[in-house]
Amino acid sequence: MSIAVMFRRALVEPESLAHIRRMRTTVSVHETAEMPAPAPARTARVRRARRPKSRVALGASAVLVVLLALLTTGSADGTYALWYDRATQPPIVMQAASIKAVSALDTPPTVTFSAGLTEKTGGLTITNAGTIDAAYTTTTTATGSTQLTQGITVDVWKSTITQGCSTPISPVRGTWAAFPVLTGTLAAGASQFYCLKTTLTTAVGITSDTSMTATFNTVLQRSNWTSPASSSVTQSFVDASPKAPTSLSFSGTTSTSTTLNWSGATDDVGVTGYDIYRDTTLIGSTTGATSFIITGLAASTAYSYTVVAKDGAAHVSPASPKATVTTLAVGAPSGWFQIVNSTSQLCIDATGAGTVNFTALIQYACSNPAAANQQWSFSGPNADGYYTVVPKHSNAIIWDVEAASSNNATRIILYAPNLGTNQQWSVIAVGGDKYQFVARNSGKCMSVIGGVATSGAGFEQVTCNPNDPAQTFTLKNVGATNARMSTPEHVVTQLTCESSASPSWMATYRWTPPTGVDPATLKYNLYVNGVKIANTADGWNPYVQLTNATVPSSIPLGRSPVSVQRIMPDGSETAVGAGIVDIQRYQTTTDRTFACG
Repeated sequence: MSIAVMFRRALVEPESLAHIRRMRTTVSVHETAEMPAPAPARTARVRRARRPKSRVALGASAVLVVLLALLTTGSADGTYALWYDRATQPPIVMQAASIKAVSALDTPPTVTFSAGLTEKTGGLTITNAGTIDAAYTTTTTATGSTQLTQGITVDVWKSTITQGCSTPISPVRGTWAAFPVLTGTLAAGASQFYCLKTTLTTAVGITSDTSMTATFNTVLQRSNWTSPASSSVTQSFVDASPKAPTSLSFSGTTSTSTTLNWSGATDDVGVTGYDIYRDTTLIGSTTGATSFIITGLAASTAYSYTVVAKDGAAHVSPASPKATVTTLAVGAPSGWFQIVNSTSQLCIDATGAGTVNFTALIQYACSNPAAANQQWSFSGPNADGYYTVVPKHSNAIIWDVEAASSNNATRIILYAPNLGTNQQWSVIAVGGDKYQFVARNSGKCMSVIGGVATSGAGFEQVTCNPNDPAQTFTLKNVGATNARMSTPEHVVTQLTCESSASPSWMATYRWTPPTGVDPATLKYNLYVNGVKIANTADGWNPYVQLTNATVPSSIPLGRSPVSVQRIMPDGSETAVGAGIVDIQRYQTTTDRTFACG
């Protein structure tokens, strides 16, 4: 006996189920069998009957025909599988199976984070609403603020709705930007509940009024059949502005500077800095400090300031109440003074009463009576309000920032007057009877090297700080200024210079002699780079000429200061003019050229 069974498969929509029920399977059976023998009394020819091919044999043989139709639809009804089985006549009723994914957020962790609210917990339920078991995979996509998608941590763990999410059980940690993939298998009608604990780890650096959305994308799969579902949650961040700073005050006010102080502001996130305004102009910022040194002010001038606080969420506070300060008057007292450092209580001293360039300034025990190399007078001010500082023992040298440098830790020495800005000083009152001395070329203050109290320590320029006692000095008056110190001839002026045609073999420096003085009594000394140069200048011939013959070869090439000093009747000298000469080698010879610097 042989049986042929033909199997048919079709893809249909749910509304085609009636059509499937009408489908049939055709089976052909070919069978050969012997008939019973005739009665012996009769012998005859027997004809074998043949069954038509279009008929299906019935008998003891069972015929099983299975028809499977798969539905893959995108509707909310899910994905269906249909079976049609027939083992006997008539066929049995067709059966249908389905998978259907459902994603739902139970107590969704929707939240607006702030500095006072940084945690939110919710739950995600994944359900197979179909009629057969299927595997699920859930991935997450995040859109919106990158600061939030990367800054919010998410702890995920399996639980049940009944058990809740109060106690994490083996949580897996990620962020919305890097969320773990959830996988598993669900029986027909079964669900899996996940706890989601979200935490904003820090509000610093998060921009206020921003948000992000996380979407959970679930796919149920059985063989090649799939069913998708999704759900989403939105989380955002809002931060309040800081409170305004308060209690503005000033300290260490001088004629050119002051220190602004204030009480710190408060904020939910945390204050990260302050902006300082003069009227409506931003003049500086701090990164948390509640004081700010303000420099470059004019003397005897009123200034008004406000302060604004900033936080990590880019919010700013209202402006503080306005505070006003008036700088001190500027000016140096008249007379001869011992200058006493506030740290060491030692006096500024010209080492060894030196009178040449590069004589060091040191601090030394104050002599009583005051030695001439510890007595100083402030000459000026000039048209720009600056002074030169002259020792009583010699007018040939004055205070000088070495090499006209603007760097911190540059020495302050004695050097021949040359009208350089490194020889010009502001005398700044810093309260009480204390002063600072500020070099014009650098804007930096004279200070004891290292701030030590040791006798013999030198002086340098450093960034000004009126609260540093190594930079402040008191003036001890030790006598009236010599009469010549206030006469016009003592004020150092620029020498008039003339150069000869190129190559310039001679530079001529001229000055104007004082009036009312017999020209025959006027005598002068000339210094180049601190070296005295022979000359014949007098009241009738107020000029000197620098040439290869008159200037010693020991004077270095390059720019050197030129100083003219009047020889007074008592033999002392008074500076009357200064300039610069530029000395260069002429080609490869020993000759030198002299040009106005």
